[in-house]
Amino acid sequence: MRLLRPLALLGALLSLNTCRLAQAQVVELPPGVPLRRVQPVVSAEFGGAVRGRVVWLSANGRMAAIYRFTRDTDGDGRVEPRMGIHGEMLGDRPDLWLYDLADGDSAVYDDLLAGDGAGRYMALLRGGRPVLLDSHDGEAREMAELQGSPDDGNRCMTPRQFSFSDDGRRLAYLRGDPAELVVRTLATGGERVVRAGQGVLWRAGLPADTGWTLLMETDPPATAADSAAFPVQLTSCASLASNLFASSYSYSGWEGARFRTVLVGADGVHHPVAGYPVTLGEKAYAVPDSARLFSAAGEAIALPAGCTELSAVPGVARVVLRCGDHSAIFDPVTRAQIHLPVTLYLDDRWLGGVMVDGAQWIAALVLPDSIPRGTPTVYRLARLRMEDGRLETGPEVQVAELAQDPEWLVGYGPGDVYALSLRTGRVRTLTSEAEWLRGFLVGQDDARLVLNPDRGAYIRTGETASDPSPAGCVLEAASTDHRTETGPWTRRCVP
Repeated sequence: MRLLRPLALLGALLSLNTCRLAQAQVVELPPGVPLRRVQPVVSAEFGGAVRGRVVWLSANGRMAAIYRFTRDTDGDGRVEPRMGIHGEMLGDRPDLWLYDLADGDSAVYDDLLAGDGAGRYMALLRGGRPVLLDSHDGEAREMAELQGSPDDGNRCMTPRQFSFSDDGRRLAYLRGDPAELVVRTLATGGERVVRAGQGVLWRAGLPADTGWTLLMETDPPATAADSAAFPVQLTSCASLASNLFASSYSYSGWEGARFRTVLVGADGVHHPVAGYPVTLGEKAYAVPDSARLFSAAGEAIALPAGCTELSAVPGVARVVLRCGDHSAIFDPVTRAQIHLPVTLYLDDRWLGGVMVDGAQWIAALVLPDSIPRGTPTVYRLARLRMEDGRLETGPEVQVAELAQDPEWLVGYGPGDVYALSLRTGRVRTLTSEAEWLRGFLVGQDDARLVLNPDRGAYIRTGETASDPSPAGCVLEAASTDHRTETGPWTRRCVP
């Protein structure tokens, strides 16, 4: 997600080859500082005493989107939400309400289309037209530029016509029919155009802020009079929205037109890829599922002897390898290696990184030397500096994941919850039993704990709490039956 710094040390590392290994430094972090419990800042009630479901809370805690059941849409004389096993709406249909909790305004929209990974922007449908909401100022702007490219009928996927980058800084949208892709930088409004190769552009993605674009293409129509055919996902999901209410979901591949994945570099060169690629700066990309590396020119890069698995963080120029009983950092451009005297747990769900004073730190989980039979696996939370292999290890946990704010790696073990800052290396601790963990939200029998390790504090809320925003805010309903909630709702934040 972020780029690397030009360290003086990097010059020495670039002179290494795969036969000369640099040795990493392993350092144990100091004990953590306990989080303190504080009283939440609670908003006024909103949404009314109706049934519904929270679908989105912006990162800053200002904007909230809730599906509310308020109308007798099936004509049976009562308002009653009923859902099938896959989330099908069998009774009344909900309306999407958007609340601005800063000024008290609210508005009804047709539907929610997609949100960016950073939680700032949300695309919605109003009057049949797409609009882009910016939660920083609460303004919703109509996106007329999204008109003209036909939908593909995949109700359980985000709309074909646009997608956000993971960091929320860019929007990719399809323009025209046949479509071309326009990549817009949201902060400046600047745009560039990416065109399909020999096929028809179906969908697109923005894997990292390094000039790469991911395209999905289908074969062109047989004749000029024919319309383009698109793939259809075979799934039991009723729709992207109703999946909120589903208790069952299945996926069994595709039917219809065949598609292929193409990675387009900043130079405009198209590279067909198998699997989902992770871009590594501007000069290389990886396909972690098959442990393969490629240069920006499309040439295969062999892994060092004895290394069989890899993990990659989008935008970070180096990868982490599993090489027998140890791990290593590998530079696919220079072929430099840094030997790590430990084994890291390679799982892309826990990989993320931040840049600090020009250095790239990524999240890491360190495996023990051995795991006795019948005992749960215990990991050590850690952060790893990719330039020189400095590995800073923290507390042991049994469950870990990156928080919604990717600067924190969180986890828990028996009786304790921990948060490790990728930016500073400091550790926050909380003595409390946890049944599950979703980012900064800790689940207990009858309560939820919302962490804000940046502020060194946490709050206790009820079991109806939504997933938290990075600012440490949740939405809490009056009650829940686990498929729907009953309002009114309140916002509760760590002060």
